[in-house]
Amino acid sequence: MKRYITISLLVLCFVVVMPNLYGQTCAPAGIYHVGPVSNAFNFVANPNPDSFNCWSHSSNVAFLTGLTSCSTNVTFTQSTNNAFEFGPALGTGPGGGPIANSFTQSIVIPSSDTRTNFQLSYFLDFDDPNDDLSNTFFVNVLDSTTNTFLYKSGTYNGSMPDLLCARRSSPAMTFPGTLAGHTITLIFKGIQADSNTHIRVFGFAFDGWN
Repeated sequence: MKRYITISLLVLCFVVVMPNLYGQTCAPAGIYHVGPVSNAFNFVANPNPDSFNCWSHSSNVAFLTGLTSCSTNVTFTQSTNNAFEFGPALGTGPGGGPIANSFTQSIVIPSSDTRTNFQLSYFLDFDDPNDDLSNTFFVNVLDSTTNTFLYKSGTYNGSMPDLLCARRSSPAMTFPGTLAGHTITLIFKGIQADSNTHIRVFGFAFDGWN
């Protein structure tokens, strides 16, 4: 499989961290300024990640530290990142298919929040030397308040090009009202079918802006 490398200047801390914002134990990463968007706000807590804190996960998801992954587009020096990595399937489901591993985070949008535009983004390493369709990854964004999926990605599998430090994003989600008071659940799922395959995810953001 040919390796495709996405070169990016990786900023995982998102500039301003606001401890105990809105009284939440897991504080969102907070406000950062990108171009004309002056009030972009990352609602994800522990986005780098630094541990499993603020994330729920199945038994076959590992937290890895000190991975050398991304290159900057200026100096081409390596940055060292942590990541969540998917392991083998959890078993076989009622229909005979494998049960995917998952890690999730539920975000409560404050009742006073007026942002109407949202986008999920993250970085993905998908390294499969076997070109195996059984190695899979996908992500969903669920509005748990209304039990409605706001976004479902397609499934990435081993037949597709390898990815290294690839920034992946949902389309921008725009709402006529707001998501104020809603609980939004980010759901990442994957299966490592071969022991020499690596599916790793890091650098999370669920951004909101006006």
